[in-house]
Amino acid sequence: MTTHVQPILAITDYKVTATPSLSIKSLKAYPGEIVSITGASGTGKTLYTQYLLQLINRQKQSGHILLNQQNLLNLNEQQLSQIRNTQLSLAQTNHLNFLNPVKSCLEHLSEAYKARHLSCQERLQNMFKWLRQFELKPETISKRYPHQLSGGERQRLLIIMAMINYPCCMVFDEPTTALDSRLKTKVLNIIKHTVKQHHICAIILSHELTLIEPYTDRAYFIEHGHLLPEPFYKAYKLDKPKSYLTATNGTHSNPCVKLQNIMPYPSPLSNEQTDIRQSHGIFNLDIHYGEHIGISGPSGCGKTQWAQAIIGLTHHHGHITCYNRLGNQVPPDQAKGFCQLVFQDYQSSFSPYMPLGESLIEMLNPQNSNLSLSHAEHQLSYYLDALSLCKNLLNQKPKHLSSGQLQKMAVIRAIITHPSLIIFDEITANLDKASIQKIFKLLRKEQKNSPFGAVFISHDSYILQHYCHRIVTFPMIDQQMHTMA
Repeated sequence: MTTHVQPILAITDYKVTATPSLSIKSLKAYPGEIVSITGASGTGKTLYTQYLLQLINRQKQSGHILLNQQNLLNLNEQQLSQIRNTQLSLAQTNHLNFLNPVKSCLEHLSEAYKARHLSCQERLQNMFKWLRQFELKPETISKRYPHQLSGGERQRLLIIMAMINYPCCMVFDEPTTALDSRLKTKVLNIIKHTVKQHHICAIILSHELTLIEPYTDRAYFIEHGHLLPEPFYKAYKLDKPKSYLTATNGTHSNPCVKLQNIMPYPSPLSNEQTDIRQSHGIFNLDIHYGEHIGISGPSGCGKTQWAQAIIGLTHHHGHITCYNRLGNQVPPDQAKGFCQLVFQDYQSSFSPYMPLGESLIEMLNPQNSNLSLSHAEHQLSYYLDALSLCKNLLNQKPKHLSSGQLQKMAVIRAIITHPSLIIFDEITANLDKASIQKIFKLLRKEQKNSPFGAVFISHDSYILQHYCHRIVTFPMIDQQMHTMA
């Protein structure tokens, strides 16, 4: 990059005195550049995006954030509102929380397109072009609401909303976590092509070092709120172990759950058929205590809907038979709490008004609402220490935790009740390798003390191959499903 070219984004001597603190000595992004910021879970990557867009704690910031030579710290809220989405856009990691539940996908895109003076027909044609580019079918996806989309579809929708106006600086917070490997590469290629073609810049925050490195022109590493230059990024990358999972020996003597002729279908309250994604036919599967089943498949093929059908959140055809650890069948009226699901959208699974300690107390003993937080901390300390979480997080509400910390809390909430079956839906998507290693180490210990059946829904083929005894592959629509031992 030649020195006479002015950077689109230049951050110098920037500090935040709030808790947690953040400091950036120097960061620059030039036209046609992709800048990556990597770091472990909980180091402040998502917090950085909120400060960059001036969404929180404006009075506790100092330094310079220059966007096209204009200091964002000196602007009022009205001026910032005009800049956001036209010159500076953000695609957040917790995509479900940033989509309006009462607006369709077409309405979301239309709202993002308001800044451009185009006719309705031109807007519609351009929006459909963007959807097709990201492998989303406009004829069906445009009529759906956020809850009717898969995690990968919601993530691609947010990325389109951030790019559709071609802002001079685009910020992507973990843009590939809910996508399969093929779509990850395609989305990053689209971002790179757009940046180069329109001479704009992009900032990608991610923990997937090897994935984003080929697309990066400038790399930074964030640790404890401090942004460090590229040499630290390289040292962090080389320091990670190559193998961090070990497959456990399954106990296949007693069945845990038998799924017979399972096929999800839409709620009778739904007047549309667009929320149907499972059309692979009849699904049969036996899960045993101590066994780990992997579920893989492309984004949008119905993996999450299948998991929700098992625990009763989605209507389905077929029969689900549960068995206790002695091999005796559990009557349906006594199967409450038999299965736990760690949701892919874990942010939405916690009450935003309730401290996390209270949420975990409800899971520990739902019949005893008088269980104190101190007694709960004693029971939870083992799990918190195993996942390197501070006890004071129990007093915090979900919005005060990072994505990685909240994902670990969701895992703890599922295993503290010692259920017979746990379904983990993309539990490693927002975690670095060190955090993933701690989670699976904890699960191995829990399997030894109280065996349970486990189902892992993931796009990470490495995890499925090294930790699961069997892998069930979901194909795209109208293809045959198969199981791989």
